[in-house]
Amino acid sequence: KELGFEWENVLFVGNDIQDLSLIRKAGFSAAPIAAAPEVRSEADYVTEKRGGEGVVREVLQMLLEAKGLWETILGREKTLG
Repeated sequence: KELGFEWENVLFVGNDIQDLSLIRKAGFSAAPIAAAPEVRSEADYVTEKRGGEGVVREVLQMLLEAKGLWETILGREKTLG
């Protein structure tokens, strides 16, 4: 609220019962495959990765691909090295 964000613009990743209120509030929510069943059932996206194995990267890549931005990012990175 202090930063002026609306819940519809928030991405939240959670894995346990205490995360359910934010899973429900966020505009987009994700949970690792090993999250509590209650969390997985309410998340918008369930990852193929387990926590600590690249969950955040998977979620961000999925969103960037959905927006058509992933290939642009990969192309840019190739020119930096």
